[in-house]
Amino acid sequence: MRDTCLIHVGKCGGTTLRAELARRGMHPHCVHMAKPPFAPETGYWFLARDPVDRFVSAYRWRRYVFTTGRLNGPDGSLNERNSAERDYLGRHPSVDELALSIPGSGCVPLGPLDQRGPFLIGHVERGFAWHYDDLLDRIDPSQVLGVIALESIDDDCEAVFGFRPTLRENASYPHEGGELSADGRAILAALLAGEYATLRRLAGIAAAGGAHVPASLTA
Repeated sequence: MRDTCLIHVGKCGGTTLRAELARRGMHPHCVHMAKPPFAPETGYWFLARDPVDRFVSAYRWRRYVFTTGRLNGPDGSLNERNSAERDYLGRHPSVDELALSIPGSGCVPLGPLDQRGPFLIGHVERGFAWHYDDLLDRIDPSQVLGVIALESIDDDCEAVFGFRPTLRENASYPHEGGELSADGRAILAALLAGEYATLRRLAGIAAAGGAHVPASLTA
């Protein structure tokens, strides 16, 4: 049987999908917050989501995480990376205000802490480009087993795996930090242009290999 790998990019429904697969006795190798290893005999499933919506979800999740103290050590302290992120989020209690405060340039995804800005937010710095670009440089289109987008997870799972999910994550932070304005969305879309480019590239490679591609990536 062919080796398989599910690349679980954060805030794209990966936890739900992994639970659904496990319920059906499917246990592919899963990569989360790590670079997926390349092997020519491996087939890969990719996750997708609109990058701006993913950013907002990551912002809300991390505010919730810090509020509940989930990252605190036994003495209540945080490491340097998490402390910088908490302070950054504390200066931006609204996701729209944060977006409107982003400068036109200068944000560095994996640079020094004081230069990362919005890329300090957990999951944002390690997005689609970070997870996928190196693999897409090497992969053969036939190795793409399918792409599942959060926006169409039911239809995509049915097309790729033959089932429609029944589990749903009970998020307790859906409105943390308010809503995003049209101007804020436009700024984040420009900031995340590389993420959109990676998803377009993925869609092209998947289509070339005959794999399922969500309609949201071909629009």
